[in-house]
Amino acid sequence: MMTFHRTSFIVRTQRAAVVSFGLAAFSNPLQAQTAAPDPAGVYVGSYICNQQQMSLQLTLEPPTGGDLSAVFAFYLPGGTASPPLGAFQMKGTFDPASGAFRLRPGSWIKAAPGYRPVALSGSYDARTGRLTGRIQGYGCTTFDVRRDETATARVRGEVAERAERYVNAPTALAQARGFEEQCLVFAKWAAGFTREYPELDTMHTRADQVSDRAVNLFGDDSFVPVFGQPFDSLSDQERTALRTTLIRCSQTLTDRVQRTFYSVTLISTFLRGETAAKVAYRRTLRRQLADLLRELPSATFERASNVRDSELKTYDVLWPSEYRRLEEAVDTAMATAAAPGLDAWVDELVAKAAGYEGLAGLTQALSRIAFSGSAPAHRSTGRRVPDVRQARREAETGLDSLLASAAPDARDRAREKLQLRAHALVAELAASERAQLAKLGSGAEALKAGTAWYARITSSFAQYQSEPAVRDALTAFETRRAQDLAAGADALLARVNQAETSQQVTGIVSSHLGVPSDRSHPAGSRVLSAAAARGKALAAAAEQAAEDARSVTNFCTTLKQADSAAAGEPSARDICLAIADRFDGINDTYRERAAACRRGDFKHNPMLAIQCLQLCGGTGGSCEVSFNLTRFQKIACEKAQGQPGYVCDYVVNYSASSPVVQQAMSSILGSGTAAQGRFVPAPGGWIQLNR
Repeated sequence: MMTFHRTSFIVRTQRAAVVSFGLAAFSNPLQAQTAAPDPAGVYVGSYICNQQQMSLQLTLEPPTGGDLSAVFAFYLPGGTASPPLGAFQMKGTFDPASGAFRLRPGSWIKAAPGYRPVALSGSYDARTGRLTGRIQGYGCTTFDVRRDETATARVRGEVAERAERYVNAPTALAQARGFEEQCLVFAKWAAGFTREYPELDTMHTRADQVSDRAVNLFGDDSFVPVFGQPFDSLSDQERTALRTTLIRCSQTLTDRVQRTFYSVTLISTFLRGETAAKVAYRRTLRRQLADLLRELPSATFERASNVRDSELKTYDVLWPSEYRRLEEAVDTAMATAAAPGLDAWVDELVAKAAGYEGLAGLTQALSRIAFSGSAPAHRSTGRRVPDVRQARREAETGLDSLLASAAPDARDRAREKLQLRAHALVAELAASERAQLAKLGSGAEALKAGTAWYARITSSFAQYQSEPAVRDALTAFETRRAQDLAAGADALLARVNQAETSQQVTGIVSSHLGVPSDRSHPAGSRVLSAAAARGKALAAAAEQAAEDARSVTNFCTTLKQADSAAAGEPSARDICLAIADRFDGINDTYRERAAACRRGDFKHNPMLAIQCLQLCGGTGGSCEVSFNLTRFQKIACEKAQGQPGYVCDYVVNYSASSPVVQQAMSSILGSGTAAQGRFVPAPGGWIQLNR
């Protein structure tokens, strides 16, 4: 009843070679045992799906790092003695603290028509040796299995025996005794690929990419100890013989992944024509690699940088372990060579640092060192990840490259030198700035000079405001500032009241009262309040002036107030102003509508949406429309019959800001043709009414 699982189970990379030839199981005597609780074993029980109770045999491997692997085999009710209806692999996680586990379905080992793999979630009870939980599939509910200690012990013993045979098998094909040992030799040889690429999914990686990586198995270091001579020294007959044996061994595999790797990659590579050329190329690279590794310990920074930027990528066709070894050698060489260059750069900066420019240089240098030290250290995982690393390296040039390559202790020494000089320079500059307080002047000019002093100090010493000399200078300034505010507030207030625009008020406030504490001082608060009121009044006046300047009535001021009008009837200017007032109302309406369109008020207003479409579409997207009078002529007026006011004939021409609107309105209202309206006197002037 256990044969199926013993020959089909998938184990992790350390056991891949054993599994390849039917030695799979759920424990490995060569590894340390997993700390308790250990759920590994063969479990037998039942589960319920679609209102049917089926027999279940669940085989678990020992968890590694929280990862869990299993085989789910299901049977007709009555036990697991007969062959299973189907079985599939599972992968998931296990929490030793709580005993909780989750398993998701993998590929079929034995497909069963009409069935689908399912997921499990449950818990392990170490005391009773039971696994219970729920099956996550349509129509499924629970499962309950108990560890079969006899079957578990039997499989453990068989695995230990087979693992021992694998370990004791020869590593050279010439020493193999019989077919089984030949297959184990091939397995040990192929295991080198898994060690180098433990996370490579060969089933979902392009075959040519897998084959290119596998060529390294045919390199001298891997191939000669196993097969007795270099690959490119084998005759066609010898290669065919090896390929034939490998084919026979692959036919014993039950693991689909391993079987595919053998058949698609290894067997085909034995006879592929370009394999010998690729092996020869890698042999040359390995000789060059050995030369580089001897050269790098004494290389200059420029030479090591050149290897990193121009030569390193060439070697990524070798094993990842070889590539990492060269990467580490390059990094070590650059770190070693970077220290003298870093020291020289820092010494020059410290020697030349003077004034605010020198302080800025020191501050920038400290920031660059901090940034280079905060970049995460590269830790290779066995995968080829030159994309991220290469992007970082391409961005590093000159000094940045030197800083990034320097060892942490070298950067620490550089930081200490720069900080020491920066602290001393801050003390010098802050003392000089404090001495300038006596030269700020008096009255409003003292307030203006003090604002400039404070802005310079806070900007120049932005990262050094906790320094004693800077704090001392700022304390002295605050004392002086209170006196200047009390003495200069009236003069400053006079300047505010003399300002002619709100912009001038803003300029006076920002240039004279730019210190945060000014707002809390009584004198400063008084000036700021007055400035706010003055600025608001000036802004309102400016807005009204702009509104007046836009008014259509401005056109009518060119007309004479007196004309040949009869007593009591409106003059030409009166009629023009009444018409212009109506145009101003139209312009105001369009301005308000344009503002609403720009704010997006139409989103929940269908009528406004249509108006915005017409308005903005007719103006090329600006949404701005306005009308102006360009000509007015009074013809004649007479007393209205039965109504107040006068009926007057006149001619009016107007223009629109949009040519499209101009054309449309002209076709509707006309422009330059005679018109007639009724005009009535009102307290504010004549108004036009409908007849």
